[in-house]
Amino acid sequence: MLKSIFIFLLAFSSGAFANTQEKIVEVFKEGKEQVVQALSHSRLVRSNSNYFAIGNFAPVDLILPSKFGLTLGIVSNADYTWELEYLKSSVSVPFLVDDIGEMTDERLSVIRRNYFGTETFNLSYGLSYNRFKVHIGSKYLAYIATNIPDVDLMQIDSLGFYVGIGNRWIFANRWMVGVDWVSWAQPVFTTKYNNKYSDYSTDEDSKDTVDTVAKLIRWVPRITLLKLQVGYSF
Repeated sequence: MLKSIFIFLLAFSSGAFANTQEKIVEVFKEGKEQVVQALSHSRLVRSNSNYFAIGNFAPVDLILPSKFGLTLGIVSNADYTWELEYLKSSVSVPFLVDDIGEMTDERLSVIRRNYFGTETFNLSYGLSYNRFKVHIGSKYLAYIATNIPDVDLMQIDSLGFYVGIGNRWIFANRWMVGVDWVSWAQPVFTTKYNNKYSDYSTDEDSKDTVDTVAKLIRWVPRITLLKLQVGYSF
């Protein structure tokens, strides 16, 4: 008797488990279809839009990380957009470090984005204007014999090219989510070079250090990884 009951319960449990498994699969399929349907609106919504605005966050970015910024864009058609992107990061070095003060890293880019007929994948390319400012700390300023205006500020502006790849999804409600997986803004021409410290410093070692830093700033590639984007299409 007990054996029969056990066999019955086992069979019932197996059937219930199979039914539950089928329901889970059905729910998963429905959810997947809904997600795919939502994401498939990207190209359609893009083709029916004129403008868009996006907030950016770039946690990994040279020279200074954790850049925040804004992008304003114009939609040419479903495959092409024009964008003006601004990113900025500032770091105030703790007062215990006396050779470097506040640093500011800014980048303004004019970008053309090509979707190649896809829903979300894109290649971006254009021009970037980079501006880097660093305030020299009191340790190095001790070698300045006279009171020179702005001798503590080093500023380097440069113009170069920009290229990157990413994905950008637009939902039916026109909200946008995107990721630029990797981008590269390379300075090519130095448009402004302000380094009065090297002209007036009486210490050769500190002068060489500042000149080396300036050279790196002028030519180091601005690599950005995982730039996150959230915005709205109009």
